[in-house]
Amino acid sequence: MSKQHLVSIVIPVFNGADYVAQSIRSALSQTWEELEIIVVDDGSMDGGSTERAVRSFDQVRYVRQTNKGVGGALNTGIAHMRGDWFCWLSHDDIYHPERVASHMDALSRHPSGTLSFGDVDFIDAQCRPLHGACMTGGMDDILQPPETIWTLLEGKLSGCTMTIPRHILEEAGGFDPNLPTTQDYELWFRLAQKHRFLPVPGAFVRQRLHPGQGS
Repeated sequence: MSKQHLVSIVIPVFNGADYVAQSIRSALSQTWEELEIIVVDDGSMDGGSTERAVRSFDQVRYVRQTNKGVGGALNTGIAHMRGDWFCWLSHDDIYHPERVASHMDALSRHPSGTLSFGDVDFIDAQCRPLHGACMTGGMDDILQPPETIWTLLEGKLSGCTMTIPRHILEEAGGFDPNLPTTQDYELWFRLAQKHRFLPVPGAFVRQRLHPGQGS
């Protein structure tokens, strides 16, 4: 896949000053050159701490809105995308430098309309390793519906490991902002009924577990 393909990393954040700078730095460290980073501040109420943390990075597009929840913030990010590919990075998670490139390279060998997913390493609030989750174990090649639905039902999809063509998200109508904690799985279920899922082995996302996160 040519590096003319612009990838958009969308980072939704609410009162995330403690972690968002580290998340942004991991996005900026990507080896994939054609990249934009959009941070959607979902109505943070922390005296401007989150906004200051984000605005300290000149390379990032900052969008602020009234609080709409994670689904609403992701939809806003998608609406502001210039890229043809969407990646989600939670404000308290961290990308490996090869996160985007590894998936884009793998997707280049498969038909258009395919989306990818990968593995996860879990860390604690201080970035100390906890354990890994091999989401792609035993999967040798691209998954077709209805096999994709079983992947979802077995808990193999983590949103921040997924790389999705923008047109697929737009055709699906994006995330349901009325679902405060299951907006991701509801969308993955709709996508799994129509689209191919490509497993890309490797834990290119470190997901932080800490008391302040939603679930």
